[in-house]
Amino acid sequence: MSGQILAREDFDTVPGIMAQLTSKGLAGLNNLAHARREAGYDREEPLTDFVIMGRWFMDRCGNTCRYMRECKDSFIPADILNLPMVMTHNDFWAMVKKVKGPGVCCSWSAHDNIPPVTATCPWCNQGWDLHNCHDVYEMCDDVEFPIPYWTGRTLESIKAELQSDPNEIFRFQNEMLLRHPRWIDLTPLPEYESLVVNKNGLVGVEGTRGVNISWDYQVQAGDMLCAYRIRFFHKDCWREYQEKNERAAFTEIFRKAGFQQFNLTATENCYCDCESCAPWYFVDTSIGRFLIGWRKRVISISWEGLHHYNKFDKVLGTKLLKLFTAEDVTKDEIGIHAWGKEKAIEYLSKIRVCLA
Repeated sequence: MSGQILAREDFDTVPGIMAQLTSKGLAGLNNLAHARREAGYDREEPLTDFVIMGRWFMDRCGNTCRYMRECKDSFIPADILNLPMVMTHNDFWAMVKKVKGPGVCCSWSAHDNIPPVTATCPWCNQGWDLHNCHDVYEMCDDVEFPIPYWTGRTLESIKAELQSDPNEIFRFQNEMLLRHPRWIDLTPLPEYESLVVNKNGLVGVEGTRGVNISWDYQVQAGDMLCAYRIRFFHKDCWREYQEKNERAAFTEIFRKAGFQQFNLTATENCYCDCESCAPWYFVDTSIGRFLIGWRKRVISISWEGLHHYNKFDKVLGTKLLKLFTAEDVTKDEIGIHAWGKEKAIEYLSKIRVCLA
């Protein structure tokens, strides 16, 4: 955001929005999203609904939402040839009825996913402009990292330094800023017998965890800073980044499970068909083929391909299932779900030893 203050005609009329986009490019798009949010949420001004570049829906409340494909056959405005850069929502749907007929619909996400002007992709080190700013995947994760070289500095100064990074956006939760064992308090909470005051040693500038600090707090040795990090990737870059990391993680799992020689082949994600989830892998080993991949919070391990690639061996499947009688997880004759990498290593190791 450039900090430019826009007049209403700049962000709530077709000519004004067009001028912002054509004269300022990606900066103009960021300015528009910010100005409309301020108008809608801070000043409670009613706004006009717009379709922007066939990629974003700017609504009357001040939200900027990104159109998305829910499935392969879904429709987004950018699919329409020669679509104007800026249209009112009413004019857009009048065009849709002529072009596509009645009964069609499109959907959007609650986030705009517009990259900042200064952002660069961590994978290719290239940025974005107005022409490709829709080609973005926004990666959000919770990070926790030691801060030894910040010892003695105030939280306020550290926050300012992190937020000056043009490639990453750091946001902080006021009730969970730092973690350290010295703040652990296992005193039971009177109103909730199963809970304690502060099990994980998390503190912040507000909250009810027994200890609060201020933004003037000076970091001490051993403190861990907690933050919410946002990074921006091009879609193809994100898929390559995901594939590399996932391949390395599953390679490590099979090595730790005792497999000496094996080969991973990426395949489609068998749980989710979105554009952001990592692939699954066929893993060819000396005892046959596994299929492995993340399914939400568990790792799905299928042994359906062991020994017999073209015909499922039910006898073998029943034999392997008996190895996991004591495991309270989803399982059947063709596979099992592992809660995390350590369990996946344990299960694969049992299978390897059983069939060695």
